Amino acid sequence: MAVGVAVASFWNSAGVAALIAAMSAAFLMQATDTGTVTRQKLSMTATAAALMVMTPLGSVLHGHRIGQAILLVAWAAAVFYARRFLKGNGAFTLFAFTLVLLATALPGNPLMQVLTSGAGFAIAYVFRFHVWPPDEVLALRDAVRVFRAHARLVMDGDDSRRHVEAIRASVAFAHNLLTEHPEIEPSYGRIVHLLYEALQSLRMLREARVRSAAGDGSIACEPVHESIQELALCRLAEISRAFEAAR
Repeated sequence: MAVGVAVASFWNSAGVAALIAAMSAAFLMQATDTGTVTRQKLSMTATAAALMVMTPLGSVLHGHRIGQAILLVAWAAAVFYARRFLKGNGAFTLFAFTLVLLATALPGNPLMQVLTSGAGFAIAYVFRFHVWPPDEVLALRDAVRVFRAHARLVMDGDDSRRHVEAIRASVAFAHNLLTEHPEIEPSYGRIVHLLYEALQSLRMLREARVRSAAGDGSIACEPVHESIQELALCRLAEISRAFEAAR
């Protein structure tokens, strides 16, 4: 939708203005550092400000190969250096380099570059923070919901591998989300820790049950498989109680 608004805004403009505006909006929608919403807003604003300076400069240097080379080398170094000040999502700085590269390669129009970067920023800012604002807590709760749904199926005897994969994916998502947004760790760190513990118990339960059903091992191993299943179910019951207390 952000790209659609950007294209519509420059539909009647000459040249590639609509294309550049669309790319600016698309790139800036992703130009947010991990962390608090304030940090996300600041990172997007700083990126847009840099683009509003560098893309017109690149446009001015269109056709001047030595000037283009100096600008691109310096900008590449600046983009790489800026990543050390970012917490996690530093890859978005490559988008800024791409837009400046395009500005130097396309026919020069500095005013168009300023307008498209500014419009892309305005559109991205409104959509990213006001139309569909980020909600990390809701995303974490969704991951927990997926985890519990598939975990219940495994505990009820459904040993399909897809349930284990879904459980592993939801735990990894929750862990990554907590890593990228440490501000929610005090409230939800305990829940993510319990998800990891439950994942290990579920894997033990499924593995023991599959081996037992397949007759994998000697007769002497069967009591071991049964004990592992009992231990896993006991631990899952304890984790479930701890999980409810931590919610």
